[in-house]
Amino acid sequence: MGSRKKKLKKINSLEKKKEEHIEKIKTYQGKNYALQEYWEKEIRAFEAEIEEEKERLKKK
Repeated sequence: MGSRKKKLKKINSLEKKKEEHIEKIKTYQGKNYALQEYWEKEIRAFEAEIEEEKERLKKK
């Protein structure tokens, strides 16, 4: 159980990482499919974690 401020900071950090991965996919499109799959998997993980944190914020 962290403070609201820490949870918001974590969400913002995850959003930033998600955007970085989206940019990587755009940059490397068609070059290395294995990396794109990895980044897409990471994005899904970030999105799931973001949703979990948002749910925790709602419960408080």
